[in-house]
Amino acid sequence: MTPITVDPNSYYNAAKGLFDLTTDMSSAVAQAMTPGLKDTFGMGGHYPTVTNWNTAYKQHAADLIATIAAYAGAAQQLGDVLNLAGYNWHTANYNANRNPDKGAAPTKPAVTEAPSFGPGGIPPIPDPGTSSPSESRLTFWPDSAELLLRSTLTTMAVEIPDGNTETLNRAASGWRAFARHPAVAEANTRLNTITAMFDGIQAPDVSEVRDLLGALKTGASAISAATAGLITATVNHHDALTDLRTQIINATPRAFPNLSAKATVRTTGVDVMPASEGSDGEIIAGAGVYKDVISSHSLFALLSRATFEGMDGLGIRTRLTEIAGLRDDAIVRLDSYSSDPVKCTLNPNWQSELEKIDPDVQPWVGSAVKYGNAAGIDPRLVMAIVYNEGGYRSDSFIEREMSYAYDVFIREGGNLIRPNSLGLTNMKEGTFEDVKRIFRSEFEGKEWSDLKEDPDLAIKAATYNLKRIQDQYVGGVPDELKEKYTLDQFLAAGYNAERNIPDYFEAGDLGPVVQGYVRMTNTALDKAQQLLGGMYTCK
Repeated sequence: MTPITVDPNSYYNAAKGLFDLTTDMSSAVAQAMTPGLKDTFGMGGHYPTVTNWNTAYKQHAADLIATIAAYAGAAQQLGDVLNLAGYNWHTANYNANRNPDKGAAPTKPAVTEAPSFGPGGIPPIPDPGTSSPSESRLTFWPDSAELLLRSTLTTMAVEIPDGNTETLNRAASGWRAFARHPAVAEANTRLNTITAMFDGIQAPDVSEVRDLLGALKTGASAISAATAGLITATVNHHDALTDLRTQIINATPRAFPNLSAKATVRTTGVDVMPASEGSDGEIIAGAGVYKDVISSHSLFALLSRATFEGMDGLGIRTRLTEIAGLRDDAIVRLDSYSSDPVKCTLNPNWQSELEKIDPDVQPWVGSAVKYGNAAGIDPRLVMAIVYNEGGYRSDSFIEREMSYAYDVFIREGGNLIRPNSLGLTNMKEGTFEDVKRIFRSEFEGKEWSDLKEDPDLAIKAATYNLKRIQDQYVGGVPDELKEKYTLDQFLAAGYNAERNIPDYFEAGDLGPVVQGYVRMTNTALDKAQQLLGGMYTCK
């Protein structure tokens, strides 16, 4: 197998680009969004029809903020993931370099500790609604006439809007400033540049890296589209409300033809000032004119629909949150499912290294490498399984001698009562028969009972059982599980409790019991690496 040489700088540079995106998004929120929306409380006002619009605005803004936080968190965490992946490629290249003057080993990068928006997160958007209507939504002189005018309009089921055009305009400007910030406006271009850093790299993790970066691009597009939707909805609300008040002002001479009334606009309503005090009849007649103007205006249909374009894409938040929760070594774990099988080849000094190994263990090492290479299973995993299941048998003379008697008189003899396991690698009869059925040529003429006195056969059976589990299940391993456990860890869990694999898939995690076996496998893998590392190069 030709070793893969990957330039770690592609990963390091991509990580830096993602960290820059995170920093810039924090700036966009702190410098544009938060101050731009700071004083927009109550902009929608308080009247029945506006309630639907206020509720929708508040919910969409909250969803957008949550998506922004998830996007920044995902970019930051993916930066850490790529930094560590680059370090692993850097280390692999360093270890493969036989030049004695190759310099110091790579330094493992530190991971980001602080959350992208600090401990407090993104401040909430001010509520667009108020608890009571503004008294200045429609004023009239004198106070008694104003009371009659308002009560008459209420009797006619006319709503008098009290939204604040100044703060509606301020909110639109705040969202617009956020949308124009390079963190938002240039996000997809920058992410395309980051993605292009992996062009031409023939590494097994590149496909997954592209998928993760693609999710970030989808998130960036969703943030941009949702922000544009909030701008449009707020501008439309502002413009319609402004137009309605203009029409009220224009209708005032018709409403009070004998009072020489003049009307002026304010941010939350209209002030009407007659030159003389009107009669009750004149006030009621004027209310009828206002009713026709207000009730037929398009503002109410606009608010009832409460249309906010571009919000559908915010569903990407779930995926961004998943990325933000990735382990720092997630790519390394995912790599293991797509990489070429590890094979071990003898080093030039293998004979001197062999002499350092316990004579009882020497043949196990040879069998693990022989069958692991042949089956496409990492020989170090095979050796780890040997340690997990029966390696303790080499620890002392009593254990070595007693293990055979235990297999013959207890395990094999008790199999009629309940299924037991035999041999160095603790294999049940049913499992052995499954392996023998699938790999007929490899186990022709062999029986389960042979395992008790043939460690080579036991290691071979364990290796091909791992191969069977890999062929049968790995294609269906969900990404959530791949991001938590390497291929070797999954295969070890399957070897220990294959019947539970469907439950692992459904939960996206390994059960608490088998995790103890995985931890034992991790220790055994370290031991196997130390054992094989002197004699073999495994890659």
